[in-house]
Amino acid sequence: MHDPMTVAFEIRRPWPTKKDKTYYPSLFTIWHVDPETDGSDDSCDWFGRSLTPKAKALVEEMAKWEVDWPYYFTAPSAVTNPKYPTLRSVGPGDCMGFVLSIFITAAWRLEHRELSGRDIRNAIRVSVMDGDNLQRTFVEPERPQDAFRFAISAYLRERRPWYKHPRWHLHHWRIQWHWGQTLHRWLFSRCAKCGRRFSWGYSPIGPWNSPKRRWWQGEFGVMHHECSNENRRPSQ
Repeated sequence: MHDPMTVAFEIRRPWPTKKDKTYYPSLFTIWHVDPETDGSDDSCDWFGRSLTPKAKALVEEMAKWEVDWPYYFTAPSAVTNPKYPTLRSVGPGDCMGFVLSIFITAAWRLEHRELSGRDIRNAIRVSVMDGDNLQRTFVEPERPQDAFRFAISAYLRERRPWYKHPRWHLHHWRIQWHWGQTLHRWLFSRCAKCGRRFSWGYSPIGPWNSPKRRWWQGEFGVMHHECSNENRRPSQ
């Protein structure tokens, strides 16, 4: 389980700060709080991972095709990877070709349409983006369903209408007012170590899961950075 809260919108001040002319501080942050109705932290499907029954059937069908007529999972590259002869070598270009092929199949089978320029750009992004791409899914021959499921999910995620995105679930919104939080900390919170107040805009150190308190009560267990450092043992 992870944090069910995801930033839906960030409302920034229209004018920058005096010290940094390129920084526009946030006035409000609108969070989407997932209700976790299915036991996960993404029951609203923020990331578009869930598939329709028709798309699930296509995933299984393409996986069966791959078993009968291998195309996406080629033979191990013992020449390019002598240390790991069973590892399949899939580079960004290979991944992009595979994803484009899956996108073409998904577009026609699910929506009877050709790929648009936006679909092609999406295929390139999920194939070659550094640190977050689908290359790894094409080097596991035991689970061909994973590659097809991830690729088709990436295709459908960009096809989802904007108004169906969970960020527009108004009943799941939680609004964070930053200036009000700063005012509350300045008025009521005190350091748990020295008892002194915090200066305006100060970010203290505090526990992750502090108990919820009334608005006029200070935050629980927060401390100045220097007060927190007093509790640490000196390095040997």
